[in-house]
Amino acid sequence: MSGKPKSCIGCPLYTKGHGWVPSSGPEHAPITLVGEAPGSSEAHQGQPFVGDAGVYLNRALKRLGADRDQYRIMNCIQCQPPNNWLSGAPWEAVAIQYCKDNRTPEWRDSTTYVTMGKIATRTALLEMSATVLHGKIDGWHAYVIPTVNVSNSYIIPSYHPAYLLRGKQKLFGAFIWVQKRAMEVASFGYTPDPPGLYCDPDPLMFEHYVDSIPDDPAYWLSVDIETTTKPIFEGENEIPSGTPTRISFCHNPAQGITVPWEERYLFNIRRAMQTKTAKVFWNANFDVPIMAKYGQPAAGDIIDGMWAWHMLQSDLPKSLGFVTPFYSSVQPWKHTALDDMPKYAANDPVQALRCMFGIAKHLKESDQWDTFWRFSVKLDPLLRRMRDHGIEVHKDGAKSLDTYLTGATAAYFELMKQDFPDHLLPEDGGLKRPREGYYLKQQALCCNSCGAIDVTPKHKC
Repeated sequence: MSGKPKSCIGCPLYTKGHGWVPSSGPEHAPITLVGEAPGSSEAHQGQPFVGDAGVYLNRALKRLGADRDQYRIMNCIQCQPPNNWLSGAPWEAVAIQYCKDNRTPEWRDSTTYVTMGKIATRTALLEMSATVLHGKIDGWHAYVIPTVNVSNSYIIPSYHPAYLLRGKQKLFGAFIWVQKRAMEVASFGYTPDPPGLYCDPDPLMFEHYVDSIPDDPAYWLSVDIETTTKPIFEGENEIPSGTPTRISFCHNPAQGITVPWEERYLFNIRRAMQTKTAKVFWNANFDVPIMAKYGQPAAGDIIDGMWAWHMLQSDLPKSLGFVTPFYSSVQPWKHTALDDMPKYAANDPVQALRCMFGIAKHLKESDQWDTFWRFSVKLDPLLRRMRDHGIEVHKDGAKSLDTYLTGATAAYFELMKQDFPDHLLPEDGGLKRPREGYYLKQQALCCNSCGAIDVTPKHKC
């Protein structure tokens, strides 16, 4: 409670919160780093980001040749909550509201804000850009979002260093990339590049669009569908489900088009899908089977941007919303599906195509493009057909393999027997599979007093 201003009276953390940690660094620094709440080290020293998370932050800045003294550093609340519990705590909303008087002076013109963590991002977006944060931070990470309530300022969301320390260090490079982007925005400003989006044109206009698609395998046509069901995932992979409700296309990264999956559009949808252009999908294993099932198979090579990205950056999330800001200067849109589905859908293939152009460039620079093309683009269709139709079993070959494996197992068991005392081996000289409902014991209890083997806990000498 000591050192807290009178404005804190009435806040649930006025007596429960520890310490008082004001912002630090130059008041008019071009970049402000926004955290969530002080920890114990911060509460003790009265400085933000001086604990483990601060050391991690300093390391990231050092990688870029920067020093924390060049930055303004702040938190959303100024005292340490009990047990460092803020997110989801009963005092979260009230504490953040009480600290608004301390935050408001920090929202300045001509400043770039790197918000670290979901609470910091949600608070800054709401107070400076009148924007509500939806979904996971992955869908907002690294986007440059202009402010509304202050002039010529930007918000760039990222992860909190403490989150990276809790087993997410694979995201350290992405965290550094955001810091680098903040330096570029603070120095040179930000120029957005929003695409033109054509939503639900009449069938004749859509026919003219399909006419403009190059019928050439050297060109790429990005395709995306929406279905009736919510996404179903196996790990990070979305699996095919539902029936198509609309389809979207992009062959020029400056514009995208979307139309409902209706009879009046199906003829020209088929024309587009049957062009010789290579078709770009983000997770082709979702779109391609559904489209084929509903009478719209894809001709030409199929390029899966998601797996191209996975080959380039195997440790990072594969969602299109996460990857897009690395290759496209647009605003987050993955949270807008319920508010404006046509606009959301038309944007998907544009960003997939922009990402694929950039990913292809980086794969070529790292000498991985030929490998990707051979194993993902050329081999994957064969594997899909094998999966759909099955593989004929060569009976003689299967019998020969079984005989070989049986002999190899017996020979290996004979080698194993040499390493075990006779009394530990099965009496019949072989290993038996336990009957259903039973399991094999791997250890035997031995009596230290009499040396008896395979005794029970009730054994008495």
